[in-house]
Amino acid sequence: MVVFQWLRSRSRRIAMALAFAVSVLAGSYFVDSYPLAVGGETATAQWIERVAYVLGRRPDHVPDSVLLVNVAYDKTLVPYDALFTADRDETRRAPAGHVAVTDRRKLADFLQAAAGAPYRYIVLDIRFDDDIPASDPASQRLFALIDSLPRVVFARHEDALVHPLAPAAKSAFSDYHTTVSETNMVKYPILKHASLSIPAVMYARGDSARFRTWGGLTFDRGRLCRRSVFIEAPVRASGWMRNSLNNPLGAPPCNYYNLGASLLAAPDSADAIRTLVTDRIVVVGDYIDDVHTTYAGTLAGPLVNLNAYIALCRGSHLVRILPSLLLFLLYFLIAYGLISRHHPFDYIPLLRRHRSVVLRAAVYFVGFTTLLSLTAVLFYIVGGTVYSVVFPSLCFTILNLWIRKPFL
Repeated sequence: MVVFQWLRSRSRRIAMALAFAVSVLAGSYFVDSYPLAVGGETATAQWIERVAYVLGRRPDHVPDSVLLVNVAYDKTLVPYDALFTADRDETRRAPAGHVAVTDRRKLADFLQAAAGAPYRYIVLDIRFDDDIPASDPASQRLFALIDSLPRVVFARHEDALVHPLAPAAKSAFSDYHTTVSETNMVKYPILKHASLSIPAVMYARGDSARFRTWGGLTFDRGRLCRRSVFIEAPVRASGWMRNSLNNPLGAPPCNYYNLGASLLAAPDSADAIRTLVTDRIVVVGDYIDDVHTTYAGTLAGPLVNLNAYIALCRGSHLVRILPSLLLFLLYFLIAYGLISRHHPFDYIPLLRRHRSVVLRAAVYFVGFTTLLSLTAVLFYIVGGTVYSVVFPSLCFTILNLWIRKPFL
């Protein structure tokens, strides 16, 4: 009876706190789904990863289920006609010289050998844009192989068209975005222009209807999920060879194989390739020049695709019930405390003496960010979950200033 009376006397505050907690949780979902980094939302995970890297807890790691193939040293020069200007409406071109592209004959030889093996998936982090000539026999053979092989995907870019002779049905987006405040790769979009990205194509495994959107919500076979996934790096390869300290009497194991010199040069290369690709995810790309800076460290572009796929397999994109309930409870308690004007920051002497709105906003924002960052540390350590800290901190700062509007 006493509890009921207590709840009834505070029903208005409880209702407001519940509504605000739901709003912050819903807003965080859309912020986390947005492909652009809001700013500072991965700071907690970033510092954890940096400390772990310094302590040697993030060494190179390429599991046996993965085969990395480097094409950085297998290039050919082809004629290139360049656009007159950077204007997208300008389509005129003129001969400008030659550009280096992946050797399509060698790539076709590799795929021909792999065709007879039970590989899990082949990812070609290689683009076949329409401004690169593709009428030669090597290109035609390569495109025919890609079209005929199952479980093969190659990269495309949103600002470029796939060559009309290439099997566009086997292509998928591999784009990401940065902002002025966050220049690192932070999120990888699952969907782009209503089409699946490379990791999503691998994850869906032929089920084009696996991801559904309804309004601003996205579902993975009926489970609410985010449209973007935070980049993690369980698979790393900072160099060709791994650390040789554990192999003093022999050659260190490879992180990746060079296409021409390592795989195609041997007399029995076809048999060796079939053995290597068996039961493996094969990721072909440039591991030397195509590198990106992420909050988890520097990663080669092909590994970004692979790690994003692993994140999807781990369910990192899914909105899980328990973490969401814990965040909702935390948001409710903070909101209820603010609405009830019980705020620990009010006991800071500096705030008791000064009534500056700017000063109060800064202190409140830092305080909320610190509290939520500590929560984010626990979430990341326990479950590997990354969530936005800046957005809820801003929401609670605004709520607190509004509740205390006599100070305005």
